[in-house]
Parts: sequence; structure tokens; C-alpha cells
Amino acid sequence: MRSIRRQNIFIGFSILLLLVVSLVLTRFNILSDLKSALQVRSVSTGVLNYGPMGKIFKKLNLVKLEENDYQRFKASGNVDNDIEAVTFQKKRHVDDNVYLANPSGKLEYRSTATAQSLHQKPGWPILSIVINERSLHDPDTGILTNRVQSGRKWERLAEVSYVEDGEVLFETYVGLRVHGGERLITEKFAHGYKLYFRNMYGLPAVPDGMIFPGHEVPLRTLVVQTTSWPPQYPFNNPLAYDIARQIDCKVPATRLVEIYVNGRSHGMGFVVEHLSRRQWGQRYDHDDYNFYKFRGDIALEDDVMYTKNFWRTVTERENLTFDNVSGKIDLDNFSRHVFSWVFCGTTDYCQGVAVYDKTDSNARIFWINWDMDHSFFDGEAKKFKIEREHWQQEAFKLIYKERNHYCGRTKLFSRLMNESEEYKKYFIDLATELMNHRLTNGFLSSRVKYYKKMLAEYGQPHVPYVTMLEKFIANRSNFIFDDMANYFELTGPFHCRVNVLEGQTVLVDGYAYTEEYVGQYFKSTAMHVELATGSKKQILYWEVNGKKVLDKSLHLELNENTSIVYVLER
Repeated sequence: MRSIRRQNIFIGFSILLLLVVSLVLTRFNILSDLKSALQVRSVSTGVLNYGPMGKIFKKLNLVKLEENDYQRFKASGNVDNDIEAVTFQKKRHVDDNVYLANPSGKLEYRSTATAQSLHQKPGWPILSIVINERSLHDPDTGILTNRVQSGRKWERLAEVSYVEDGEVLFETYVGLRVHGGERLITEKFAHGYKLYFRNMYGLPAVPDGMIFPGHEVPLRTLVVQTTSWPPQYPFNNPLAYDIARQIDCKVPATRLVEIYVNGRSHGMGFVVEHLSRRQWGQRYDHDDYNFYKFRGDIALEDDVMYTKNFWRTVTERENLTFDNVSGKIDLDNFSRHVFSWVFCGTTDYCQGVAVYDKTDSNARIFWINWDMDHSFFDGEAKKFKIEREHWQQEAFKLIYKERNHYCGRTKLFSRLMNESEEYKKYFIDLATELMNHRLTNGFLSSRVKYYKKMLAEYGQPHVPYVTMLEKFIANRSNFIFDDMANYFELTGPFHCRVNVLEGQTVLVDGYAYTEEYVGQYFKSTAMHVELATGSKKQILYWEVNGKKVLDKSLHLELNENTSIVYVLER
């Protein structure tokens, strides 16, 4: 009882003391000074980035971001990683931005107002970026005037809005950096950018389903590129990505957009999923993997992995067998990866990223395609004044090297083709399958028709470019078949036609066809033909170049051009 009575006395005394102190503070206007100090126009991001109070303020749009002028909040240094939550710390992180009071609770993005004032071309989404001009062009801090710089220190606050069919699909603040190679320093091409979505800016990622419907991972970093390079070859990169994706290469998602920066059109462009740990690593549920980039800085542990698992394999003097190599390297991915260069004529090919999952006991290196803008672009012919069609530009000469080459992947390919008969047969069979069944005339022509339509809708038809692409896709497979025969001393290729009766489905090499099939094969590459299961009638016999074959299915090695028809039971 005494302890309770003492506690009540202490509480009462504390309340009385608080009232007295309040009266004193009020008399000397001290409380008003404190109140005005708490009613400042802006606060450091460190105050609201963490904890429930900050989340509530940001959720209700009671604050908005603004660049820090460093008059009131001095920088405490930048970090190159995202901080989503922190424990109590005495010193809050102060960065390049501050939160500005927004009592109305309504955020009005200048990027959206800009986009809505524009005439949207049919089929062309608008990506509108608004950023302070000094963030771009200031001699000391501008990201364009200092575009050789990189890292979080050179990320600037910007607004971005994405408008499709007149509807604003999302709008947010982002971090903006410059993206591009050395040509941006010396040549006057439109700039590329990287967009970083972060919790502190508003959206941690592009809302699900926006830009790339059905994409498997959140879009946290996007690259924005124009189609100004190579000049007059606007869609080389997107089309090459389409082709690589069609043959099951690992390829970042891509979407055409019209790009506006501060209301000025940068012309036709595309957004592409960034090839970075921050973006690509979301496919894993852990961080214990290697991400070896062929451009830019390489982490020591990634370099050690690549030397141990790739270069030691490539430079092995003996035992370069299919089995030994496939234990360290995903040869299926590798073969499709290098064939995408062959088909597209990609001269600047030794790019991308090699990935290795250290938590997988059966891990093997695989590659991700990147930056294929030198596809369909016969730079050698222009440079050395060689008279040839675009579809005749180098194919296997690009990657099949008799001597050592700077690109380890071409060195590995050449050694495998020369030293492993098992791999040589594997690759020739795979390339034959890809050209016969994946890179079909129907698929290739549909992609060129799409880009032709997009050019027309934009008002820049690029007739010579489209004509070149149409000829390229009509002739490239035939050229590569002949090139394979020449380089690897193969017999063939031989053309094969398979007639398909109306209402029937025939499987050729496991692929279903309801109309006539036409393909090419070497003598060493077998083809398999059978009627699809579920057919109401059975095969009575086949006719192969007029000769009856009574088997239910065909397994052939061609040594001449071949015509195949079949007769069903009545």
C-alpha cells in the first residue's frame, strides 16, 4: 500500500511540475519557438524513411521529395545500396533529397502533366521524365556534363510517368543516372538513362503488369535507350533480342516507347530490364551467386569464379570433352547464346553477364544476352568496301577462330568444334533445329512486320532499313546452312518437304505442323516424322521420294532433296 501511495504522489508531483514548466515556457515565448522549429517546410529524408510515422506520411502523400540544397541539412555521405529498414541510430542518413511538406495530400507530377499535353502516337507508349536542368548540365554536379562518372553519387532525383493509350499507368519519383558507352562522350547521340525505383522515392518497383505484362520479377531498375545508334538502324537491339528470346537465350524484357525528357522528345526508344545484380538477382532467393559482367568493374570474387570455372576449362590442354566441359558450363545455354550472334551477325558480341549459383551443387555457368545493337549492321562491308548483301555478312567467321581470340566464348566454341566430335554433332543438330523450327519464316516476318508498323505509326518509315530486314530474314537461314557446310565440312544441306493433309497434325522433330513443312538437313542430322497422337485415322504408309515406307513413323538421314507424303487408312 505504501509503495502505491508513493507512486501516486510521484505522478501527481510530476504533472504539477510539468504544468509549472509549461507556464514558464509560455511566458517567455519558448514554446512558440519550439513550435515554429517543428513547422519547418522540409525535413531530412532520414527522419521519414524509416519507421511507422514516415510510412504514414508518405502513404498519405503528406510529403513529397525535393532536391536537398544543403543549406539546412548537410550531407552525411551516400551509400550505394538500398536501406529498407534500420535500427535506432544516433545520426540519421542525409542524402541528396529532402521531404517537403505537402498538406493537400495530392501529388502532382510534372512528368504526368507533360505527358498529358503531348500527342500520343498510335501504339507508342510515352515515357516522360522530368528533372531539374542543373542536375543534367551543372558543370560540377550535372550527370550529363560528368557522364564518365558512375555510382550512387551520380544519381539524381527525377519524376517519371508512363502513359499507354492515353492512360497514366504509373507515376513516381525515381533516381536517374546516365547509361551508355564511350560514344556518348565523343559523339552527339541521344543519351540513355537508368531509372532506379526505390522505397525512398515512392515506388520500390514498377507496378505489376505495367510495361512488361506477365514479367516474372519486379522491375526495380530500367534502362532507357534511344534508337539513334547505329544511325538509320533503329530497331537492331529489340529485334535481335526477339530472335535470341525465340531460341531460348536468356534475354532481358524490352518494350518500345517514345522518350521525353523535360518535355523534349528524344525520339523513338525502348526500355529494357537492367542487366545488374539489383534487377536480375531477384530471380534468386539468396545473394550467394556470382555475376560476372564483361563491361565495367568486376568484383574480385566474380573474377575468381570465372577464372576457376571458365578459363581453366577453356585453356585445358587435354580432356576438352563434352562431358568435362558440361560439368562446369551450361552448354545448351552457351550454344544458343553464341548462335544468336551468328544468326543476327552481331559483331560487337562479347558482352553480357555470366552467372553462377554457388548454392547449387550442380551449378554451371550460363550467360545472359545484352547490347546486340551491332546486329544486321554490316560494319565490315562498310569499312572495307565489300560488295555484298546484308544477309551475307559474316556468320560463323564471327565466332569460329583458328587462332586465339580475345573473347573466351569464341575460343571455347572453336576448341569444342575442333576437338569434340560429340559437341560438334550436338551443335549442328541444335542449329538445324533452331533454324527449321524456331526461326521460321512466319516468326521472323511477323517481327519485321511489327517493327515496320511501329515505324509507320511514328511517322518515320525508314523504308531502306525495313527493306534490308525483309531481305535479311528471307535469306539468312539459307546462308547459314551453306556457311555451316563450308566451315564444318558437312554433306548437304538437303531440302525436305512434308505434305500435311487437311485437318491433320504431323510432328516433325517433335514440332507440330498443320500445313506443309519445309526444312533443311545435313546428312549427319536425322529428322523424325510421325502423325500426332489423337488422330482418328492411322498411317497406311509413307511415300519418301515416291518409295513406300510401311513404318508408323519415319527416322531419316537425308542424302538428297526429299519429298514426303503419307496415306491414311480409309
